[in-house]
Amino acid sequence: MRRKVQKDLNDTILKNPIYLRAKWSFLESSIIAWSTDYKHYLLKFFSWFIFLSFLIISVLKLEIIKTNAIFFSSWKELMTWQGVFLGGQLTIIAVVYPLVVGFISVLFQDKSAKTIIFPVYKKYSGFMFAGLSGMAFAIFIIGCFFLRSFLDDITYSAFCIASAIWLFCNILMTAWFFTKTFIILNDESRNELITRFSIQEACISDISSRLKISIIKNSKGYDLLKEKDSDILSADSYSYSEIDFSKITKKVKDKYEISNINYTLINTAIYLQTLILKVKKIEKCEIFIQPYKQEGWRIQT
Repeated sequence: MRRKVQKDLNDTILKNPIYLRAKWSFLESSIIAWSTDYKHYLLKFFSWFIFLSFLIISVLKLEIIKTNAIFFSSWKELMTWQGVFLGGQLTIIAVVYPLVVGFISVLFQDKSAKTIIFPVYKKYSGFMFAGLSGMAFAIFIIGCFFLRSFLDDITYSAFCIASAIWLFCNILMTAWFFTKTFIILNDESRNELITRFSIQEACISDISSRLKISIIKNSKGYDLLKEKDSDILSADSYSYSEIDFSKITKKVKDKYEISNINYTLINTAIYLQTLILKVKKIEKCEIFIQPYKQEGWRIQT
């Protein structure tokens, strides 16, 4: 189902000139994704820098690097800069971010502004992810301090190089945060941003959700639900009959919704069931698949 929804979107709205003008750039879409699911991406970010550290260790231990170590002697100074890195990062996340975000909150105090503008600002500026990345960076450096006694100079240097790269990334995210804050302060650019955000996030999400419901309700009409022999077993997504069907239900937790349906597996099950019924010489059976219904899948055999 997901492929069908994406295909319909690609063939229609994603080719619309208005949508193309409002489309996020790669960097914008990445920042919004990081801000939306910041826990998931923060874990990835932390894991990536741990992996990078071990990769740098492997590189530094190569014979060619050892032979030309004189050209990289200044890198050892990074070991004495870790305290500076930690102090600078903590200043940014403990002083700069709260002051700027607090100023924006005061500036847009009214209820409508907080409901519309601040959520857009939160995701587009990326301050939530940038702040958490700074905290993870601080934990990384403190952890390296504790492990210093057990690490040789090459290994610790590798962690220091990784921390310098991480700090560079955090500085870039801070620069992005400041530039997008100025966009929010300007009336014209703010209105343009809200329009783009509405098209890219709310509009696409709503259309995608409506397409899913439409496909689920009429999966046979979309040629997703298929039959091998309708005389033996007919399959449909809706029943107009008042017959009391036997039911197969699946309880899910609250706030869960259908994200995808694999009709290949369903069609395979229908195909196998048709063969079984054919062997047993049973005909005129019906199966109705209604996952959007509260009572689950309704089946008559």
